[in-house]
Amino acid sequence: MIQKPTSGRLLTALRLAFYPAFEPAAEKRFEALTMEAENARGPGDLAKAEKLYLTAMAEAGASADPLHLNQIRHGLARVYQEQRRYREAEHIFRDQLEEAVNSPQPNTQVHAGHMSLARLYQDEGKPAEAEEHYKAAVVETEKTELWPDRGFFCSTSMWLAKFLLNSVDTASVNQFSNECWRFTKRMAVSGPPCLTILRSSRKCTRLRKNTLRQKNCIGAR
Repeated sequence: MIQKPTSGRLLTALRLAFYPAFEPAAEKRFEALTMEAENARGPGDLAKAEKLYLTAMAEAGASADPLHLNQIRHGLARVYQEQRRYREAEHIFRDQLEEAVNSPQPNTQVHAGHMSLARLYQDEGKPAEAEEHYKAAVVETEKTELWPDRGFFCSTSMWLAKFLLNSVDTASVNQFSNECWRFTKRMAVSGPPCLTILRSSRKCTRLRKNTLRQKNCIGAR
């Protein structure tokens, strides 16, 4: 015998069918504040963006969707970074990375956390810390359960390569480029664009090394 749906089940079905028409007003308010904050941050109105992000966090409280709340926290951290309030940004990024690492399920937010910290430390002028997190992000892209096609390997590697190219440690750049080259050639799923990028990286490394050698020779005269 088929049981007739109860009124509660019917209301749930209707809510799902007409979403977001039945979306709570608080959730709509939260999304509106988020959008307004992002629109303010884009043109550089950081004070307004900070105020809106903080308002959204305060109004959302613990009842907000964790994904939305995480987005707000990340946006606020980016504002702090652009304001050069590095410790406040670092605190948020480290909390997000710790939460991702401690999650019972494998997730791509660990990669995102490392990339956020790497760019933060690069902006702050802390190359050792930046390099550490760039390399940790590259390691994350090698986890096949998260990246079966190594989709983010090339882009993350190039972030690291660009960072190293701007450093004075040309030996590390050359070693890294060689490692990427050997690894990428073994990747059957990788196409010509990835190989082309890595070839360019190797070429830039050689040019930078030659330029530094020439400068050293001139300085020694």
